[in-house]
Amino acid sequence: MSEAANGTAPALGRAQSLLGQLGGRLKEAGAKLQEATLPPSGAHPAATAPGGMVPEGLPATERAEQTLDRAGEQLGVLAAALSHRVRKSVALAREETEDIWAEAQSLRRNKAL
Repeated sequence: MSEAANGTAPALGRAQSLLGQLGGRLKEAGAKLQEATLPPSGAHPAATAPGGMVPEGLPATERAEQTLDRAGEQLGVLAAALSHRVRKSVALAREETEDIWAEAQSLRRNKAL
């Protein structure tokens, strides 16, 4: 019996489509994360730090440390947002996969009768 005859081809097609959509969403999220963490071309890193410029009166090591601390905080926020999106996308994909599996099992049981 062919896959199209027993009804599994549509379920497999839907699963492949969902996995393709998940991959696209992950690529988009990665691109957004990369855009958000890169400073504009020609900009000084301290000028792009959240909260504005680092005070110039401080020693260079303290300014560098503050800049890195702010960049780390920003990266943490972005990573948390990306993590949330990935978990949500995976949960939706898992739910859809379970629906497809249940539909395939139902079709298999109906064919067996």
